[in-house]
Amino acid sequence: MKLTYSIKGRGRDLVLLHGWGGSSKTIEPLATSLSNQGFRVISIDWPGSGETPIPKNSMYLKDYANLLIETIVELKLVDPVFVGHSFGGKVILKTALMYPGVFKKMVLIAASGIKPNNSLKKAIFKKISSGAKKITALPVLNKVEDKLRYSYYKYIVREMDYYRSEKLRETFKNILDESLDDEINKIKVPTLIIWGDLDRMTPLWMGEKIKKLINKAEIKVFKGFGHGLPLVNPEPVSKVISDFIKNQ
Repeated sequence: MKLTYSIKGRGRDLVLLHGWGGSSKTIEPLATSLSNQGFRVISIDWPGSGETPIPKNSMYLKDYANLLIETIVELKLVDPVFVGHSFGGKVILKTALMYPGVFKKMVLIAASGIKPNNSLKKAIFKKISSGAKKITALPVLNKVEDKLRYSYYKYIVREMDYYRSEKLRETFKNILDESLDDEINKIKVPTLIIWGDLDRMTPLWMGEKIKKLINKAEIKVFKGFGHGLPLVNPEPVSKVISDFIKNQ
């Protein structure tokens, strides 16, 4: 499988990785802003996103890392900077652990990868979601199944990744099951950590923990923003990223 991607701007190569359930389109405002800062931005679409097809078999985090490396080789990128939002940040962490020589600098925005305190809650929701699917299979309800599922995940589970990942259910489960807490301290790369203090999907304490685990890390916290920080506030985020890269 080959990952599709789009390219904006000229300058130092910067690989931009979107979160789960998103695509290069959802993070395009940040890509545009970064290109205006003087970077050549390569925005990658993960399997099942953009024009990258859904994989035939379930995948693991290491598979995403390998796909990322294959894309870097294909594009012949030299000394690229990696910027990842949410799941994209988790892939960066995994790739840095698997291929430490590839990385010179990296930026993690509300990255997942730290074991959440609500792991039990997620397990319960998995059980409930199985029951919800059985309910919507009833003849009277199956015509409105998708609307019911959407409402269920948005208003009850309050985590839309479960809804968006229907065709990647096993892969999503594999991704959720893997945490990197015990390995992140092996990363020795200068790292900028960007977080919103109102993030409920990946709370700020996760970013603070990553900072403690990576020796050469610094953190920038944006007040009043949640998990969608780079999507709704791209200009200030891109400026912080640019300053970090150019001043190192």
